[in-house]
Amino acid sequence: VDHVGHTYGPNNPHMEKKLQQMDKMLSSTLDRIDNAPEKSCIVAFVLGDHGMTEDGNHGGGTSEEVNAGLFVHFSPGCNARAGYDQRIDGRELGSESTQAFDSIHQIDLVPTISLLLGIPIPYANIGGLVTAIMPNPFGENEVTEVSSSTPYIATALALNAAQVWTYLHTYSLTSRDLPRERLLELKELLNSATTLYQEAISQ
Repeated sequence: VDHVGHTYGPNNPHMEKKLQQMDKMLSSTLDRIDNAPEKSCIVAFVLGDHGMTEDGNHGGGTSEEVNAGLFVHFSPGCNARAGYDQRIDGRELGSESTQAFDSIHQIDLVPTISLLLGIPIPYANIGGLVTAIMPNPFGENEVTEVSSSTPYIATALALNAAQVWTYLHTYSLTSRDLPRERLLELKELLNSATTLYQEAISQ
């Protein structure tokens, strides 16, 4: 897709043919995910690392270049929360797309995918967890006032916050780029959030 885009641009019959080819491949893959064993949780991320201009280039700062699509698909065993279900009917294209979908930063995929895989968040990560695409591990597929996934999400956010603070604090010991006053404010916020988290988890 990237090669065809650079060669012919996004609005070309060659690109349409390539996208149709990719659609078939993705359809086959997603069908297998949908038919995964009931107790297994499989997540597929389909995304681009950048967009492109009308002539097939990128590297600048226009919205066409810096924005890219993200599609996340869960197997039934992930118990994806119903409140985040979105039906796509084609009206989301073009100028309506920014209203139909939330936007996230690419760096936010780092802690999100790490926790989905059950591995530590990388030390130098400065991204924030995308809670909207975290599955419910407790088998509840309903939206309630207090979801059963709330303690799970709270713990994930606490891990993310602690990791980012560790990186910023360690970085500040060898660099003067981070103002001491701002670090103290962040530390106070973290301490307050930690206290609230511990109180909530204990109940």
